[in-house]
Amino acid sequence: MQIFLKIIYFIVPATAAILLIIGLIEPHLLKIERISWINNSDSTSLDKTARLRLILLSDLHAEFNYVRLSKLIAQIRQAKPDLILFAGDWVGPKRKGTLNKAHKWQIELSKTATSLGVDLLAIAGNHDDEIIRSRLDQPDSGVKLLVNESMLVTSADGSNWQIIGIDDLKHGQPEIPKKLLDVPAARSIIAAHNPDMLLHLPDCPGDYFLSGHFHGGQIWAPGKLEFKLFRREKIAAMGFHRGEFKYGGKTCYISRGLGCVVMPIRLFSLPEMTIIDIEAASSKYEK
Repeated sequence: MQIFLKIIYFIVPATAAILLIIGLIEPHLLKIERISWINNSDSTSLDKTARLRLILLSDLHAEFNYVRLSKLIAQIRQAKPDLILFAGDWVGPKRKGTLNKAHKWQIELSKTATSLGVDLLAIAGNHDDEIIRSRLDQPDSGVKLLVNESMLVTSADGSNWQIIGIDDLKHGQPEIPKKLLDVPAARSIIAAHNPDMLLHLPDCPGDYFLSGHFHGGQIWAPGKLEFKLFRREKIAAMGFHRGEFKYGGKTCYISRGLGCVVMPIRLFSLPEMTIIDIEAASSKYEK
């Protein structure tokens, strides 16, 4: 019995130490996720296919972000996207000294987008207050902040795509944009920081929904305990935590984000950059 207890006394702290080391290393490791979605729902002519390559980034949380900016920029250039979309939260609750770091990321991402000839769009997160929003609204920011509005994006093949940006659920005033573009649902993408927006604006047109906010749980616990303890969102309670899923007729994706919140630790939830390739065959194809 004493030998068994000694083994337990050794295994428990050793396991805790190993998990802590992993948790401190993971925030530095960028994972490139690749997703492909094909939608023929509005098609009458399958030989005409519209294609869009979108890069989804989210939750920088500059105070606890350890992803190398140069590595991220290199991956963006290599991917050659039609659009870069940031899904909210440039900073987190510990804001002191982090605004300048967030601004540096905005500038470098903007320069990259400009050099690639694509748009850099953003939506507001729950930590993106008026300081962040006003900075993004500056004409020279290089970032287009979508607050309950839509924007037309033209991909490399000449097809048009509607990006619908919804304001944050907790600290904004989310609503369906009053002016929507004449683009089919198969080429309309809704972006909102909080995945629960799916439940609040179910009639927002678009076959795709992109979000962040959950950090993929950030710190893994058995039985998805991290979501039960720290999340009150209904989507999380329904079992949708990260990655791809279907809800309300929409194809959805929740990003794990780039940074950390509260503490500089991630455990089995690597920071991510997501490359999403969408194909939508349509009789309304533009050339």
